[in-house]
Amino acid sequence: MSRFRMPSGQLLSHMGMNIGVLSLFAVILMSVGSAILKPAEAEVS
Repeated sequence: MSRFRMPSGQLLSHMGMNIGVLSLFAVILMSVGSAILKPAEAEVS
């Protein structure tokens, strides 16, 4: 894989894995939030 290092000494491949994990958490939290709040069934008054 790429051997480029960030200024903190971390490899770019590790950065990609971190972004992937954060994206997965974001998708899970948004799906749970939309299931709980049910925006499609909101009352219109």
